[in-house]
Amino acid sequence: MGALSSNRPTIMQNPSPVVPASLSYPIADDVHVYEGGIVALDASGNVLPMPKATSGYTPVGFALAEADNTVVGHAAGALNVQIMQGVGWLVNGGDIDATMIGTVCYAENDQTVYHSATGRTAVGVIYGVDTVKGVAVHIQLPTNSLPQDLTTFEANLASTSVNEGASLIGIQDAAGYYGAGTVEAALVEVTEEPIFCYSSQVTLSTIANSDVVAAIKPGFKCKIISVQFTPTIAVSTSAKAATLTTKINTTAVTGGVLALTSSNCNTKGTQVAGTTVTGAQSVGATDTVNVVASSVTTFVEGEGMINILFGRA
Repeated sequence: MGALSSNRPTIMQNPSPVVPASLSYPIADDVHVYEGGIVALDASGNVLPMPKATSGYTPVGFALAEADNTVVGHAAGALNVQIMQGVGWLVNGGDIDATMIGTVCYAENDQTVYHSATGRTAVGVIYGVDTVKGVAVHIQLPTNSLPQDLTTFEANLASTSVNEGASLIGIQDAAGYYGAGTVEAALVEVTEEPIFCYSSQVTLSTIANSDVVAAIKPGFKCKIISVQFTPTIAVSTSAKAATLTTKINTTAVTGGVLALTSSNCNTKGTQVAGTTVTGAQSVGATDTVNVVASSVTTFVEGEGMINILFGRA
């Protein structure tokens, strides 16, 4: 049904005046508010008949009396409109039935509501449906906290998207240590924190292909975060190299490969970083972590520490 063109005897269930007449809302410029129609506030805080719109308007209640601000000399605030909040009967746009009681409805205009939100603003909660009287709708501020239907609520509760459901569970972080916006992401950050470091000294001149140059059995579930090498005795002979691959038992970790060369091991105390660990990094309680040599061009001198950082599983 179209918007009101005359006063409407809206039947109110338990109406309650929102404000006294002396504090009623100012009317918007060049609009005609009819008694019984839904009224909304625009961005300037002026009342007008509820339009069909997706945003920009706040439904505030039902007009208690007609107010015509279209006459000569009209201007925003020239008249005031007194409203009431509560449950009033409105026109059913055609898609509302009794199964929708307790869910939100949306305004097509100042007297017609739909259950479909397409192109419309949420106006109130459906309290009743009648084939003669229409739809009983509760309109009361604040409309931005209208309840959702149960299916939507359950979906949002389970969601890990920012500002929904699971993401709203708080983590005490007064120092601002974590950068994650959801619980799921914060837990990932926690598991990436090192819980211990295994170090093993390696004499580079003794490395040969297939040698296991370091090995550790943690004895509990964890995961490999990174692998590093720090020279403690610098290499001076050029053109020497070795590839050290980190494995869990006999399976190579995705990443964690150290490419040692004369040039990156020629300064004591520098850090040679392994490739970024991206997968196959979970260590079981009975697993052994091995560092295996390959592609060796035998070093003449040099020593260093292999450091493997482990985090929570």
